[in-house]
Amino acid sequence: MASSIDDYFPPRGPLETLPVMQALVSAHRHLAELKGVAKTIPNEGLLLSTLSLQEAQSSSEIENIITTQDALYRYQVQPTQADPASKEVARYADGLQVGLQAVRRTGLLTTNVVCEVQAVLEGNSAGFRRTPGTVLENERTGEVVYHPPSPERVPDLMSRLERYLHEETGRIINVLALVREGLLEGVALTARHTTWLVEMIGRLLHTHKHIIRDRHRFYSQDLINNIFRHPYTKVAFLERDLGVSRATATRYLDALAEDGILAKQKLGRENYYVNRDLVSLLFNLPALEDTDTPSARSS
Repeated sequence: MASSIDDYFPPRGPLETLPVMQALVSAHRHLAELKGVAKTIPNEGLLLSTLSLQEAQSSSEIENIITTQDALYRYQVQPTQADPASKEVARYADGLQVGLQAVRRTGLLTTNVVCEVQAVLEGNSAGFRRTPGTVLENERTGEVVYHPPSPERVPDLMSRLERYLHEETGRIINVLALVREGLLEGVALTARHTTWLVEMIGRLLHTHKHIIRDRHRFYSQDLINNIFRHPYTKVAFLERDLGVSRATATRYLDALAEDGILAKQKLGRENYYVNRDLVSLLFNLPALEDTDTPSARSS
């Protein structure tokens, strides 16, 4: 007998269990630690722009969309030179940022937010599908095992999902899904790994800040923010972020390249500048289980 969406939604069954609560405590503790460490960075945008690309690359590999961090950062400075995989992963990162900003703005995950993210991923504003979905059949018997809802029903079902997600039961279901897939434990592990990375970035930022301030009269916090927000930066980025002329931005970046802080590279007809130390850190990250922080050692 074919299944329909009504057979599964809303879900039923026991919700709050001991394994769920134990996993929640561990994940919450490590996320709280990460939140505290993140506040030590002067501008969280420095982290979001970098970490969202890391997440996009890792998540896209699940769908066998493979690219390199170098290709992703080069896409940031010269989109027209990018390969299809890098463009798709970059859209994922952009969609993640759009969704994050929307949820922060409203405090809600709504169907409008879903459509905003989808528009970024797909490169259009098509919204919910308007054609029949794919019926799933048992390949051996030909029996229909799932019949997707008609396009006319999708908006109502999404509205029901939106309401459900914001009810207490829905929030618990989200946690249960993570526990079932073993992902909630992964939240704690990923939080420890990200905490380690944030601490390393913070140390690099502090070091670069003092080096540039001691050696160059044009030092500013906006300059530091730029070369950490954009591990691969270019003249146009500096013009925009510092409000300076193209000639001035070029002079600043060339001076940092001559000093060995940045590495000047050419892509097509344009130069870009690589934050050597930051890129070395990001391109050579240890495995999740190999990163350690003071709090992780004590837990």
